[in-house]
Amino acid sequence: MATFPIVCESCSANYSLPLTFVSARAKCKKCGHSIDVAGQRGALPAQSTEPAPIAAKPPVTSAPKKPTANTAKPPAASDAKPAVTSAVPRAASAPLADHDEASGKVRARGIDIKRAQAEQNSKVMKIAWTIAGIMCLIGAIFVFVATSSRNERARLVQEEKQHRQEIVARLEKNDLSNLDKILADIQFIDEEKATWQKFSDVSTIIVTWRGKANARASELRNASGTVDSLNEIEKKLAGNPGPEVLENLYKDVRGELDGNCKTLGDSYKDRLFQLRKQVDTTYVEALANKSATDSLNAKEGSQLLSSGQYEDVLRMLAEEATIQKDADAASNYNRRATETFKAINGIVETLFDKAYQDRVQWKDLLADPSNWEATPSETLTYKFTGSGLVVTNAPGETSKTGGIFYKTGRNWRDYVAEIEMKVDSGVITVYTRIGELMDTKKVPGISLGKEKVDVQIEYDQPIAAIFSIIGGQFRVMINGEERKSDTVGRALSRKGPVGIAVKAGTNVTITKFRARHLR
Repeated sequence: MATFPIVCESCSANYSLPLTFVSARAKCKKCGHSIDVAGQRGALPAQSTEPAPIAAKPPVTSAPKKPTANTAKPPAASDAKPAVTSAVPRAASAPLADHDEASGKVRARGIDIKRAQAEQNSKVMKIAWTIAGIMCLIGAIFVFVATSSRNERARLVQEEKQHRQEIVARLEKNDLSNLDKILADIQFIDEEKATWQKFSDVSTIIVTWRGKANARASELRNASGTVDSLNEIEKKLAGNPGPEVLENLYKDVRGELDGNCKTLGDSYKDRLFQLRKQVDTTYVEALANKSATDSLNAKEGSQLLSSGQYEDVLRMLAEEATIQKDADAASNYNRRATETFKAINGIVETLFDKAYQDRVQWKDLLADPSNWEATPSETLTYKFTGSGLVVTNAPGETSKTGGIFYKTGRNWRDYVAEIEMKVDSGVITVYTRIGELMDTKKVPGISLGKEKVDVQIEYDQPIAAIFSIIGGQFRVMINGEERKSDTVGRALSRKGPVGIAVKAGTNVTITKFRARHLR
């Protein structure tokens, strides 16, 4: 049976198929690949697909048939040819040669296919090796980059650490003696905060330094300002200033400047101390002259303002000298205060006579409750009503004396007060020139009640009293009768408001409270 060769394109297995095989594809028995039979068959040399003819046999003679009407006339004997020319057998060697030729072509085709596959495999391997090479190159690059990045990070970490140490070294070189350098370094570390704030190796050192630097900068600022202030005071003193300028200098050498000098050290304290003595002496002399001049021409209490200032300054200087244990200064100012108080007392007692008092308008002290202030007390209560002021202090062993005062009169020196009231129980004390305490040992006053009082009264009875404090005289009239007339000692307060204090168990209703402010 005639065959034709095929080759599996996948595994190169060789097969022979009969020429009568008509399917386009066949399955490889080795690898299962579907072989393109039609393609390989078409590539073979053209040949008959009919099976080779068998040797001719003599024709079988049969009885002639009667021709029909449509039967063609048999050809002439001279024209007779073999019935089937293809049935003439070929030479015996022809099929073998064709087969060898076809087999050679199939083998060549197989070789071409194998070569193509080898080339394809080679291309694939080249691509694979190329990809592998690229991947290796990428890996090498990655390793290089990673190593370089790690090295770079390590370098940056080291540089950052070195930078932090440089910051610390810079701060350590600052001796905190120059304000500009301190401020420059404070600004520098603030700008560089991101480079050191989260690093414990330097952050504590830098924060501690910054605190010291700020404190020192404040000291140096104060020192700079203090020196300027001291220089300014000296300059003004040299210009023979008047009482108004000296009043400000008198305050300056005692205010913030005094605290700054104490903070900055002994040299500043000593300089200020000398300046203060000079200011005080100059100011006292200026006030003495102004007070004497104003007193000679005074017709109204408002013209004696300088005399009041003179009183206050002398008293304050005497107290300061006593505290500082400066015996000479204390003695000097006490002596001058005694002389001054006596002189001023004589002036105001003469000026503020009955006629002068009558010319001064009364001021209703109950008209505005906001002008009153109570001393600290848990048991005292006071209430303004339509008919006046009711003051009560609850009875009991835990109750303590409490009071209220007319705070608007803090700077009053000489005045007359009139009060109408009814005491229901307890003890009431009326004070004038109230200073730091409501105490008759410190300020002029008089007590009213039943027991252990200056003046005994009947409870639940109306009382009309007039209190006058003018110069060195304190007088009290109760229901038209003079009940007290005292000379006010120099140690007692020289100015302050009017007020009342009530002991525990006291209840009093005040229906009138007015005053004539003289000075």
